Amino acid sequence: MPTSSREGITVTTRTLVASRDGDQFKAFLAAHDVRDIILDESQYARYAKLSGTLGIRPERIGGVVLFKLNPSTVTAFRNVTALEMDSRYNVERFGLLISAAQAYLKSGNKLQDLSPATLCKLGFLSADLAGYIPNAQTVGYPLIGAMRGSRAFRAAVTFVISRSPVRWRLAVELGPLEPSYSSSGIWIGPAPAESIAVGVVAGVSAAVALKNRFGGSARAVYYPYPFPFAKHPPTKDEQQLFLMVFKRDRFTALARSLPRPPVS
Repeated sequence: MPTSSREGITVTTRTLVASRDGDQFKAFLAAHDVRDIILDESQYARYAKLSGTLGIRPERIGGVVLFKLNPSTVTAFRNVTALEMDSRYNVERFGLLISAAQAYLKSGNKLQDLSPATLCKLGFLSADLAGYIPNAQTVGYPLIGAMRGSRAFRAAVTFVISRSPVRWRLAVELGPLEPSYSSSGIWIGPAPAESIAVGVVAGVSAAVALKNRFGGSARAVYYPYPFPFAKHPPTKDEQQLFLMVFKRDRFTALARSLPRPPVS
């Protein structure tokens, strides 16, 4: 695992490296006033692309790779807040999910097979972003799947969650749509009436940014899922699932309007 050092303090960067997001990485370094980054030589290949966003030539010394940071590399990110970076990150990965799903469908693949795992297997989504299929939170309760679409069940779930909020992993399994999410906090999959559902786990500020950016093309917007997006979303900035459902034609038009994702 790579670490960053500042006067003997070690800071892990696992979650930032997993995102491979250069801006996120620079904001992290600026916030912690990091001066040097040390990587084990055996792990350098895994993190080379992220490290490359720093524009610094690495030094190899005794089995480790050293990056000596120039303060100017991260100056632009010194005053960027965590909420701003969360919004930027989630808008970007939401767009990547749309582009990946559109490429998958344009290649003639079936909508009903769309999922993070399928996109990864076929090379449309990186393994870091795709994550893995997590263990179900409702194992041992087979009736939940059978009752998910019923009005009475949805009313009961709404009543319970509105009075006692639950973590997003459980909420997605209690919602009206067949779950198609992964451990990395994304959702991409089919929805009723030949529609497409796209989601990311995000804080409130990011959810507002996502709705402003993509909401005009959606036929349904949820946050925190399974609740419809409210005019005044929760004020507590907890990470919950933001989900949009798109009709196929609107989804295609939206995908065409997005910039082409960078080549991995």
